[in-house]
Amino acid sequence: MHHRQAASGRRTSASLWIIIIALLSGLAAAACSSHEAPSSAPSTAPTASSVTNTPSATSVTKETKNPLTNLAAAAEAGKTIYSQTCAACHGDTGKGDGPAGAAFTPPPNDLTKGTVPSAPDGELFLVVKQGKIRDGKMTMQPLKMLSDEQIWQAVAYVRTLASK
Repeated sequence: MHHRQAASGRRTSASLWIIIIALLSGLAAAACSSHEAPSSAPSTAPTASSVTNTPSATSVTKETKNPLTNLAAAAEAGKTIYSQTCAACHGDTGKGDGPAGAAFTPPPNDLTKGTVPSAPDGELFLVVKQGKIRDGKMTMQPLKMLSDEQIWQAVAYVRTLASK
């Protein structure tokens, strides 16, 4: 009888872990698909000297060039923003292999190859600002918690990923 109770206890424990893992996976997937604001918004503050006349989001087109004048500093600031808002889905190196991204079909884009590295800055900005629809399905929600400047910084950082 003791053997049956132990086996039953192991099954209950295993079932509990399966439920916990499923819940955590669902939460990660929901966070990535809805791009809820993290508990603290990215704290990267741009310096006034790094900005030219930043176009408002309504005037950005796919062909708009990144208006930040110091792209190296912008990319450094963008690295923090990327790690806080993008890496969960796109992965630390941008290959689309983030832990939350595994739950999505289709998977998140690989930001290091394909059309992303050759896409104009404005197109990348608009994807982050407005979200992305692929095959009639919203595959990336807009990141509304980011300022326009933070999006441009993230774009500058994404540009560095293709060379890694």
